[in-house]
Amino acid sequence: MKELLPGPRYLFRELIPRAILMAVTFKWLLPLVPFFGFHGGILAATAFGAAFTVWFSLWGAYIMGSRSVQLWLQASQGKWYMPIFHVTMLFSVPIIGLAIAAIAVPSVFTMTWIFGPLVGAVALNAVCAATHDYRN
Repeated sequence: MKELLPGPRYLFRELIPRAILMAVTFKWLLPLVPFFGFHGGILAATAFGAAFTVWFSLWGAYIMGSRSVQLWLQASQGKWYMPIFHVTMLFSVPIIGLAIAAIAVPSVFTMTWIFGPLVGAVALNAVCAATHDYRN
């Protein structure tokens, strides 16, 4: 079980900063764009930040980092469909998370369903890129 927990470097250099920046993004940045509404306080934003950090970590570190997925990625390297796969993952993971959030807690987080998911996916990927520890 211990190998499933994040190490101190990953926790302090990536996960905690990402959770904080996600909270700021939900509370103050996304509502600047007319496609989103955040009606909760800082506690709700912190919960959203933590939940989305876990969601992205689940996909990025555990699912995409799993041995079977890594072997498939190596075997598929250079195939014509790999750019499509990567773009699909880049957009689908945040869009699914945003949809779950908007459906589960519509009194706290609302999103326009035409452009909101795409803008949100770009914003959340930017947060991930900004908080990624590139010196692994």
